Amino acid sequence: SPIFIMQLAEHARHLEVQILADQYGNAISLFGRDCSIQRRHQKIIEEAPATIVSTTTFEQMER
Repeated sequence: SPIFIMQLAEHARHLEVQILADQYGNAISLFGRDCSIQRRHQKIIEEAPATIVSTTTFEQMER
């Protein structure tokens, strides 16, 4: 159940990478952000750049 999963992931973070792409298949990563503070699946605060993780983590997410 979702409650069981949430209890296991008590220190989890919601990280996102913003991607911009065109119709020709070109894509770039704009930035990463931490969207962990949410209420009822709505983002309350988006922190960018995210200071909770290293830049290496976002570089790996961008690949």
